[in-house]
Amino acid sequence: TKIGHNHVTKMDVTLSSLGLLAILISSLAFLVRQSLARARSKSPLACISIPSPPGAHWLLGHAALVMGPLVSTVEQSDGETTNTKTVDHFAHMFVDHANEAGLTAFWMFHRRCLSVLDARHARTILQSVSDRHPIPIVTRHGRKTLGDEGLIFLRGGAEWKKQRSLIAKAFNVKALVEGRPLVLGIARNICCSLSKLCDREGSDVMKKNSNEVNANKGNSGGVEIDVSVLSKMFTIQVFGQ
Repeated sequence: TKIGHNHVTKMDVTLSSLGLLAILISSLAFLVRQSLARARSKSPLACISIPSPPGAHWLLGHAALVMGPLVSTVEQSDGETTNTKTVDHFAHMFVDHANEAGLTAFWMFHRRCLSVLDARHARTILQSVSDRHPIPIVTRHGRKTLGDEGLIFLRGGAEWKKQRSLIAKAFNVKALVEGRPLVLGIARNICCSLSKLCDREGSDVMKKNSNEVNANKGNSGGVEIDVSVLSKMFTIQVFGQ
């Protein structure tokens, strides 16, 4: 009986300790969440009076808005009629909430980020330093379309200088203005190629969903296409011609 009593006592102590530990962890998590929520509700650059769009998540910040769809359709009803409104999320974040200089601050997880609309500001940033600190979740998507050694993903060094020197002559104002018709023509060709590729790859999907398409014209099905090859072809043709 004495041994059994001691065993029960030890078990009670263990359960009590686990309960206190669980309460402590829950309380700590709640305090951390509240602290992050208060921080995300303010502009990351409020110290220099740069505004920030509302709706930042307490943990993700504005990452969900940045990585989400560029445009969405919202239905608004007043009880009698229903209107469809197209919302441009990027314009809402980086234009509507920008200050007079075109600056907007936003959170990408814990990182403080700045959006600029003026070409002069972008030039100042790009010329100030070649070292880049890309956000992994954004870089992962970009590398799939632009390749692993794209200039915008290189973080300085010899490789960055090599590629930058090769294309520097093509990025002056005169060359860009003169090359605009050429770029538009190549872009149209790439769009035609992409359209034909979608038609060919999506023929089975379209046949499978033909009944749904006839019933609901807004749902035409879709296919996934690897556009990395076309993106590289576009770049090669622009610089080659």
